[in-house]
Amino acid sequence: MDREKFLRIQGKLQKYGTLLRYFSFVILTFLYLQVQAFSVDISTQFLLPKINIFAGMLQIILFLIFLLMEEGSLSNLFSSLTKHIFNDYKSTFKMALPPAFLILSTEFANEMLPNEAKSANSFYIVGVAIFCLLLIKKKFMLTQILAILFISMGLTYFPQEHQIMSTLLPNIFKDQELFAYILIIASICCYGLSYAILESNLKASDVSLWIRGIQLNLFVVPMSLFICFGNYYINDMETRGGFFDNFNIIAWFFIIFIVACNMMELFVIKVADSMFRMIALSLAVMIIGIMKYPFSFDSASPTKVGTGLILAGTALYILMDVGSFKEGDEGGMRDIQSYIIPMKLYQSVPTVSFNVKNNIQNIES
Repeated sequence: MDREKFLRIQGKLQKYGTLLRYFSFVILTFLYLQVQAFSVDISTQFLLPKINIFAGMLQIILFLIFLLMEEGSLSNLFSSLTKHIFNDYKSTFKMALPPAFLILSTEFANEMLPNEAKSANSFYIVGVAIFCLLLIKKKFMLTQILAILFISMGLTYFPQEHQIMSTLLPNIFKDQELFAYILIIASICCYGLSYAILESNLKASDVSLWIRGIQLNLFVVPMSLFICFGNYYINDMETRGGFFDNFNIIAWFFIIFIVACNMMELFVIKVADSMFRMIALSLAVMIIGIMKYPFSFDSASPTKVGTGLILAGTALYILMDVGSFKEGDEGGMRDIQSYIIPMKLYQSVPTVSFNVKNNIQNIES
């Protein structure tokens, strides 16, 4: 595909950006569903960091291909990489923060008991909302905050199997209740910081999404390597076999879905926000939970309560999001919002924002 045709497709997609955010949200939910299904068979803690290594390298290759199509020639590609990755090294190093905080969140979760880790998973969406509110001056309507709380409460009815990705921190807190709460709060805060900073970096400038993806994965790969070899070193390398042990066809398919999921995740955060990403993940967890623990409609069940809360929270959040589009927005959203939610009702809902002087933008400057 030549550069002009590629840019023409990009222009058409941007024209319908308001509808594209919801279409990409649906695609991301489907991909999360596949990843959740495949993760049942990816149970060993030593395989997941290796998967992240290969997924990161494959994403770098794909982002380079898309960037080449956008730039039109190898010389333009190299000049773009030099300008945004090497010359603007500060911006590049900022992309190291999201994976670093995500790894810390995982490490803290690894120190918890299984029930504590499952509880933390339910409140990750709240952590992301809080740090988006604090760090990037994001505004939430009160109904959207209520929707987030509904989804968080609904997730408590769908216990997720916590999959340990690494064991680099000493396991010293399991028998101490106070430290268990500290670990839960620390894990939620690191998770929230990770996606709030990622959203800020993706939306801070008009730098291509392909460049941001390359910058991000330039740190994901070495960090995953560090975790991988750290696991080998701490857990006795001689008893763990070779680097490709336990790699089967399921693992390779899992890598493909992880790559597609991560790339769509960046796109959704870019065109929408981190909350859409969290809602998509919550819907996938709900669907997998229903498949594992089917409920009867003629009797009350925890699964039914959780499903109702998550669906109600999702509908409420998206309805308020649809109503937030301005009159001049393209892509047909004016017509959609006029049928779904009256503007008078939308305008009557108060918003919540929190301005912090030391937000991410000020830190970056």
